[in-house]
This record gives sequence, structure tokens and C-alpha cells, in this order.
Amino acid sequence: MMMDFGQKARVERQLREMWKGNVISMTAAIITVVVVLVSLLSAAVNPLTGVMGGLAVVGILAIVGGLVALVGGIIYLVALYGLREVLPDYRTAFLISIGNVIASLVVELLASGSLLASLMDWVSSVLSLLVMWYVLRATGVILADLGREDVIQRGRTTWRLNVAATVGGMVSNLIPVGAGLGGLSVVLVFLLLLAVAGSFWYIGYLGYLGCAADAVRDSV
Repeated sequence: MMMDFGQKARVERQLREMWKGNVISMTAAIITVVVVLVSLLSAAVNPLTGVMGGLAVVGILAIVGGLVALVGGIIYLVALYGLREVLPDYRTAFLISIGNVIASLVVELLASGSLLASLMDWVSSVLSLLVMWYVLRATGVILADLGREDVIQRGRTTWRLNVAATVGGMVSNLIPVGAGLGGLSVVLVFLLLLAVAGSFWYIGYLGYLGCAADAVRDSV
């Protein structure tokens, strides 16, 4: 596609805003990992006071992580809204993002651990994948015109890692944790590995958006 100066400037600006939103979201992911680690330490403490203190820390970190994730998500959504007129795929990604926000709110309102809550959580995961797909495809069209096949390839890698992490998360939710310590250990190890995969995905995605913005800026 051929873009004029104004369109290129808008794409470069909004991609950088998406990058900022994802930096904040990555911070929230790190906080979530800390929450998991604190939870494990709390469970390993025998005295009741130690457990209660650990639970208090977990609660505070969970609230902070949720607020940070909310801020990052809003910044990302606003940036995606700003790109909706550039390419149809950006508009589709924005509309799916709205649907994902609604699905996430429904999950919060449902009873934790219920079948419907699990189903809606899966729906939210699939919607997140679709948003990623349309953003990568739309940005790939722009990068193809700029001859940045290297960045496009980075986007493909990002997509594969994201699919693997999402599928892994869905599978982990199916593993029963009440079957005994052995089953619980397997789940915890799997979740830790999944967190590592998610971190690589974030790094790849952030690098992808940063390089995409650089490529567009250099062409202006």
C-alpha cells in the first residue's frame, strides 16, 4: 500500500504507543510471576502468621499488577483505535479487542473455577490471539512496502510463540491440582515454564513493534 506523509507519521506514532502499552503490560506480567512465587513461599511456611503475611503481600501485588495491566491495556487499545483508518485489519483488531474486554469482564463476574468461567477465559485467550494476528498482518503489509522482511520474520516468530503460550495455558487449566502433591508440582512447573515462554513472547513482540515503528519513521 502507498501511504502519504501524514499516514506514515500516524502509524509510527501509534506503533510506539502500542509499544509503551506493552512495556507496561510486561511489567504487569512480571508482577504476576512475583505473585506466584510469593504464593509458593507462603504455602511452604508452616506458621499461620507467615502464611497470613504472605497472603497479604500476594493480595497487594495482585491489585498492583491488575492496575498496571489495566493501564497498559488502555494505552494499547487507544493506539489501536488511532490506526483503525489506516488498514481494515487494524480496525478488525480494535473491534476484537473490544470484544475481548467484554469477555474478560464476564470472566471476572463469574464464579472462579466454574465451567462457564473457564470457557469464557478460553474465549478471551482466542480473541487475544486474533488481535495479535490482525495487528501482525496489517503491520506486515506496511513493512512489505518498506522492504523490511527481517521485521516481518520477527512477527512470524512472535506469532508462533504466542500460539504456543496460549495453548499451553489452556492445557494447564485442564490439569487437576487436587489430586495430590505430585500433580500440583507438575502444574507449578508447567506454569513456570509457561511464564518463561510468555516473557520471550513479550520481548519478541516489543522488539517487533519497536522495529516496525523505526522502519516507518525512517521512510517518512
